Amino acid sequence: MKRMLLMVLLGLLFVAFGATAARAGLSNEEKKLQSEASALNKEASQPQGEKVVVQKLKQEFNVTDAQITSLRDQKMGYGEMAIVFSLSKQLGGTNGITQQNIDAIMAKRLGPPVMGWGQIAKSYNLKLGAAVSQIKKVKTAAGKEIKHQERTEHKTMREDRRERPGKPDKMERSGAGQHGGGHAR
Repeated sequence: MKRMLLMVLLGLLFVAFGATAARAGLSNEEKKLQSEASALNKEASQPQGEKVVVQKLKQEFNVTDAQITSLRDQKMGYGEMAIVFSLSKQLGGTNGITQQNIDAIMAKRLGPPVMGWGQIAKSYNLKLGAAVSQIKKVKTAAGKEIKHQERTEHKTMREDRRERPGKPDKMERSGAGQHGGGHAR
């Protein structure tokens, strides 16, 4: 019984260390890709971020709302979507992003066997660096747009406070600026 328990514990440790080692085995490009994808997801989580990020994805990759919604329905974050679109764009060559390319990449991502982004790129002889650059471009543009909208909203709120009805204007004092008024000798 003790031997069986020891074997189970060793098996669990092997699996735990194996998963950690697999994550640690990511290339620098894969780490950058994950970092940029996470940063894009963070932009999308801001109050007006989702709308802005969707707009920027559509602009950068020339994709439709239906393509974005389809990937969202598959529980993909906006960063992962950007990766799929970027790899699809590279795969498409002159045709650009096609649904066929998106489906091919998603089939490899979802498996079986499940493949990482680096493995998918390698299987098609694609470069992750291009995906990193495109995601960074979308993230930067989205961040600037979100900040611009926040500043505009803040400015509008300040102006609304200044023009608040019911706040009386300062009353002018009678005789203000005149000398000698008030005391008779």
